[in-house]
Amino acid sequence: MGLLHSKKPGLQFEEFYSDIPSYYIISHTWYPNNQEIPYQDVLNGAGEQKLGLQKILKFKELVSSKQGDYFWVDTCCIDKTSSAELSEAINSMYLWYKEAAACSAYLSDVDIPNSGSLRSHDSSIVFKSSRWFTRGWTLQELLAPKSVRRTTTRVEDQSYSLMGLFGVNMPLLYGEGPKAFI
Repeated sequence: MGLLHSKKPGLQFEEFYSDIPSYYIISHTWYPNNQEIPYQDVLNGAGEQKLGLQKILKFKELVSSKQGDYFWVDTCCIDKTSSAELSEAINSMYLWYKEAAACSAYLSDVDIPNSGSLRSHDSSIVFKSSRWFTRGWTLQELLAPKSVRRTTTRVEDQSYSLMGLFGVNMPLLYGEGPKAFI
């Protein structure tokens, strides 16, 4: 697994075949018109004019601020010119999101001018209209990580909040703690 280092200058890869260190991962939709930074651009130091570079650099800053050393972005951490690497990545994607220390969802098409000017109801509409919620790949990116913008007051709510998604009906037994997942 090729990871980018958050503390080194620019974008630098480190390859790990075993003993993969803790890393952060991003869930996002790709910019159209070849605006993402592919693996080869990172190796060659190219792509300064592409919108995707700013997204990656902002994520690098976030990871560094969380004291993380490594991060992974699908647009540039997979060599898509290698059919073997692309196949491995697609087959490993769910696991990579699941094993990440944290996952950040980047909604490039959501623009909130300043926190005081948007009512709660309005912000809900803005977020729900994001392309991120309609893309196929982002579903596994939402479900796999241990952490994606999801918090609950009680441990059981982590399980109970998924019941409707899976069409499950069961009695709620607050106090059962982690057993709610069984």
